[in-house]
Amino acid sequence: MTLYYSDASRVNDLIVSDDRSLVDQFFRNITYLRVSLTEHCNFRCKYCSPEKGIPYFDRETHLQPDEYARLIRLFAEMGIKHLRMTGGEPLIYPQVLALIEAARQSGIAEISLSTNGVLLEKMAANLRDAGATRLNISLDSLDPQRFARITRGGMLERVKQGIETAVAVGFPRISLNVVMLREENMDECSALADYAVALGVDIRFIETMPLGDAGSHAVQAQYCAADVVLRSLSRHFGHLDPVPSPRHHGPARLYAIPGKGSKIGFITPVSDSFCSACNRFV
Repeated sequence: MTLYYSDASRVNDLIVSDDRSLVDQFFRNITYLRVSLTEHCNFRCKYCSPEKGIPYFDRETHLQPDEYARLIRLFAEMGIKHLRMTGGEPLIYPQVLALIEAARQSGIAEISLSTNGVLLEKMAANLRDAGATRLNISLDSLDPQRFARITRGGMLERVKQGIETAVAVGFPRISLNVVMLREENMDECSALADYAVALGVDIRFIETMPLGDAGSHAVQAQYCAADVVLRSLSRHFGHLDPVPSPRHHGPARLYAIPGKGSKIGFITPVSDSFCSACNRFV
């Protein structure tokens, strides 16, 4: 279930145990909830959206802000420790700040947002003050023309300004997300990692996933296995040390860079499926 639908059928796959924690039909303990606030986005990235965009859902099928807040509270009571707000682009959802505050008041300790970063320059401080604790920001290239091509019109400078504003206002945790595209950005992996290190933030490299027509085409045309990038970055930095992933933080395999505060992560849904260890409900 993605929570902008009124259909709650997937909740039936969950079991509430005696201690009020959530366990799914495969006996995985669910502590991480993703809530999709909107299908709208101000980018149309090649690996995510068809060139002409996607059809929007009927307004009456969307949950209302009070319904979102109630669901978040109920999931918090059942043991959710980490809430991630996604989209589309969640920062264009008008009530995003109110929902972050509702999640914080429900006692959820980790409140994350996945964003393309375009609106962060003006919203970062308000997001932090509302209670957001982590940002995952998409950044697939440091070349303005290439970035515009991948995102179909995105302005790199606005995204970089948003990232640097989020750092300046003191967000506790920031990760840059790079979708690995064999014919587009594999020559930039070291530069992207250096940019993250210079800012003191983490970076994660993500394999393309066959989700929808755009994702399936991207896998066929652009797929690159994470181990290729891991070997390249190990040579670039001299050495990368595996480190355990924090609880409730999803499937990334993390590596520390010797002498640096930033960590490099890899998310491998194709080359190394992590379904058996997943703690996320979407």
